[in-house]
Parts: sequence; structure tokens; C-alpha cells
Amino acid sequence: MLMPTGQVPPTGYRISIPMAVSSRVGEDELIVGEHRYDDLMGMALQLGLI
Repeated sequence: MLMPTGQVPPTGYRISIPMAVSSRVGEDELIVGEHRYDDLMGMALQLGLI
């Protein structure tokens, strides 16, 4: 995993990352946009990075 401070070596930890996905659907019922919201702070805490 690449972080601003450099590459983080594998930790072997099992983590859980809550996330939400918001999709925008067009008139033809196809997805035209999508935003994903991940708990990156929670992930960093679980990995012991902070």
C-alpha cells in the first residue's frame, strides 16, 4: 500500500473498512456517476499506522 510517507509493508492484520457508495442513475437507468466514501482513518488505525 502506498502512503504519502512511502510504501507500507504487509502487516498480516485482518481489517474491516466500512464504506458507502452513492450512485447517480441516468434517464436510461444506467449508472452515470458514483462516489465512494471509505473510512481511511479507521483503516490506518487498525493497521497501526497512526
